[in-house]
Formats: sequence, structure tokens, C-alpha cells
Amino acid sequence: MKYKLIFAAVSAAVILFLPMLALFFPIPYSSSHSESSLPLLNETFPEYFVSSPDTGVPNNAEDLIDDNGKENIYAAVESIDLPASQFEDTFRILDTASGKVVTVNTLEYIRGAIAAEMPFTFHSQALIAQGIAAYTNAVRSRMEQQQNPDPLLKGADLSADPDALQSWTNEERIKEWYGIYADTAWKKICEAADTAAEYLLIYEGAPIMAAYCSMSCGNTESAENVWGGSLPYLTAVESSGDLLAPNSTSVVTLSPEVLVQKLNAAGYSLNGSLPCSEWFGKTERSESGYVLKQQVGEYEISGRELRTLFSLRSSCFDVSFDGSAFHFTVSGYGHGVGLSQYGADYMARQGSDFIAILQHYYPGVLIAQVK
Repeated sequence: MKYKLIFAAVSAAVILFLPMLALFFPIPYSSSHSESSLPLLNETFPEYFVSSPDTGVPNNAEDLIDDNGKENIYAAVESIDLPASQFEDTFRILDTASGKVVTVNTLEYIRGAIAAEMPFTFHSQALIAQGIAAYTNAVRSRMEQQQNPDPLLKGADLSADPDALQSWTNEERIKEWYGIYADTAWKKICEAADTAAEYLLIYEGAPIMAAYCSMSCGNTESAENVWGGSLPYLTAVESSGDLLAPNSTSVVTLSPEVLVQKLNAAGYSLNGSLPCSEWFGKTERSESGYVLKQQVGEYEISGRELRTLFSLRSSCFDVSFDGSAFHFTVSGYGHGVGLSQYGADYMARQGSDFIAILQHYYPGVLIAQVK
């Protein structure tokens, strides 16, 4: 009897604990594959592939138009009539490494976009949401290039680096990348793409700027704080699941000498009479927690610029000095605007479908069924 009780207690503990593992080692749901046969995220694949930090930046993000005051449309799934140009079945992609322009059909594009931007070990509903965001951006970019072509794109609708798995890649490259998991990965990616190809994200009759990032600092950021222009559907929303993501917090350590070198290279000369402990002063943050402005010596520098200067994973950071070095404790990965990829995976694992995920991260958009 004693051993039966011990076995029952251990079994109950295992049953309660196993679901928590998904928060730290996201293993996708698949009806046709055993979970134990799939690789654990961050143990098998290099970090640079685990959700690209800033690839989900619209081409003209710096030119966002202030749409404050425009009435939001409650997000819903509806059929919608859109201009025929949005339903062309091909995309022209400039391979930035080779300089060549390749033409792919819609499904090939969405599959390659999902494969390049999100690990297949993420939940299927998150993969679909990612595919719809990428598809929407591609359609919007194609429309913009038809109206005002960018000569740097050489007649393409958008650009990507397939070999580096940036923005888009092809079936051959992704199967090479996943090795023995190639068939499992590609099947799941294709299934997600089949669903994603049926939807676009629409606001006021046009495809939205569907920005996305790897993970936020617990709240996403407003586009206005990152690119200077606001859009009603790119506002700050809660994304607490990101705090449970692998490597959601990172630390960058710089000596005073290296820090000064980096600041000097950017045109900022620190007053040599100031002690190191006083180099960093007042910090201005957004409501989401990202650094908007940071006093450094006599200068006020944007969080975005400091992120670039010091190679930080995001502009949500705290800085401390221990007497010999500066430590930047960083939360999140990426610009923080729009859909959080890890947040989407977390929501999916809590039972949300792709519609709920997109409604959450792009509030007020119309999820239009287009096919």
C-alpha cells in the first residue's frame, strides 16, 4: 500500500508539472507526430533562428501617418472585396545576397516566410498568425511597389535573404537546415501556410503594416514610440507570456573604456571630470517600459540609439555600474511593436486560436477571409 501511495503521489506531481515545461521548451502540437520525437527549442537550433528580432518591420515604417482619431473597427472574420491587384498569385523577391529576383506563388511565399521567421516547434496557431502577418506585409509591399517602385528592389515586390533565413526562404534551404526533422517541419509549415493563405489583416480597406518582433518586455510597444508615427492597430498591449520565454532577459557588460569608445564613435564626448557612477542619469520610459530617452553625461540619447550602440537585444533596459564595469540588463528581443512571436506561442498554448492572437496584437483590425 505504501508503494502504491508513493507511486500515485509521484504520478500526480508529474502530471501537474509537465504542462509547465511548454512555457520553457515550446514543443508544438501535432496530431501526426509524437511530441517526444521533436527537438527542444534552443537546444537544437542557433539563437539567431529562434524568432528573428526585427525582421517584421514594414518597409516604410519610418513614414507612418498619424491616424489618431480614426475610429477603430472591431476585429472580426469577414469576407471582403479587395482590389484585384491584391490577389495576384505571385510575389517577386529580391535575393539580397545574390542580387537576383525570384518569382514564387502565394503559397510558396507564405511557407517560406513562416519557415524563415518562426521555428516549427512553435504552436500551429502561432505559425498561422505569423503567416498571415507576413502575407499581409507582402501584399501591402507589392501594392506600394506597383504605385511607387523602389529602384533598389530591381522590380521586386520585397527583399529577403533566403540562405540566411531572413524574411523568406525556400523549401530546399529549410529542409537542409532542419536535417532529420525536415519532413516533420515542412509538413507542419505547409499546413499552417494553407490556412494563412486564406486571410489578410485589413484596416480601412487596406492591408495593415503587420509589424512583429521576437518577444516584448512583457508589454508590446506603440509604433509611435519606435518610428515616430502612430497607427491605431500598433499600440501597446499586454504580452506577459514573453517573460516566460527562453532568454527573455539578457545582460551586456561593457568596461568604461569600451563604452566611451562606442559613444565617441557616435559623436558623444563624455565630460572626463564626471565619475563613472554619474555617467548615466535620468531615464524616460514609455508606458510599456522601453527607454525613450536616457541621459548620458550631458547628452539625452534615445533608447533605440543606445540599443544599437551597445548591441542590446531591445531598448527595454536598466544600467548599473559595479565599480569596474557597466551592466545593461535587457528585457525582450526586438523593437517590441505588433505581434510578439513568443507571446503568440504562449497564447496558443493557453488555448487561443490564430484569430484571438491577431485580434490581441493588432487591435481593431479586420481579419478578412479572402479566398
